[in-house]
Amino acid sequence: MNFDQAKALRLQQWRSTLDDHDFRMQNPEAHRQTLHSMSATLVTEGLIDELQRFDLN
Repeated sequence: MNFDQAKALRLQQWRSTLDDHDFRMQNPEAHRQTLHSMSATLVTEGLIDELQRFDLN
């Protein structure tokens, strides 16, 4: 898997979590924390930069 494929896959997972309305409605704080954690992991792995992380959060 190359860099672009890895980035696309991880962003797809982030969007899937973002679109999980049941999770968001049942536990909004956990939903928010999960999204922030996922974006932090993307930065740590070098798939996105801090500016992109700001957009995701």
